[in-house]
Amino acid sequence: MKKETKKSVMDLISEDKIKIKSRFVFIARSIGFKSGLTLLVVVLVFLVNLFFYFIKSNNLLLSIHYGPSFWQMMLHSLPYDLIIIITILFIIVVFIFKKTGFAFKQSAVIILLFLGIAITLLGLALFTTNLNEQLYNHFTNSNVNAPYVGHFYTHRCNH
Repeated sequence: MKKETKKSVMDLISEDKIKIKSRFVFIARSIGFKSGLTLLVVVLVFLVNLFFYFIKSNNLLLSIHYGPSFWQMMLHSLPYDLIIIITILFIIVVFIFKKTGFAFKQSAVIILLFLGIAITLLGLALFTTNLNEQLYNHFTNSNVNAPYVGHFYTHRCNH
């Protein structure tokens, strides 16, 4: 059986039906996937941090004590564009995570749960630093134009 398989594969190679790829193609693809995954996770952690900062700076958590209109106010105040971006990037991260082989035999639910908890905890850890205050001061006191983030800090987060 082994010799037949080897012979059939060699025949397909000689007929140019299978292309032989260099080992470096696989290494480059692996490095690209892993670095892309790392970059997306870092961006996701920052965006989750930005979401928590938005909630804090607009006093959405303090409105719990103001009566029954809390849910209505909360739903009208949330940054849905940020939520959509976080969701799309999270789906891409899960897809790349499955492609890289980190989660070869794990179920999708376990991967989603692990990544969701890890990204949320890292976002909360970044939120506890004074990075948001420094970025807010930087964007309000300078002429730096960061397309989404600068506008978010200066116009959408009340300080």
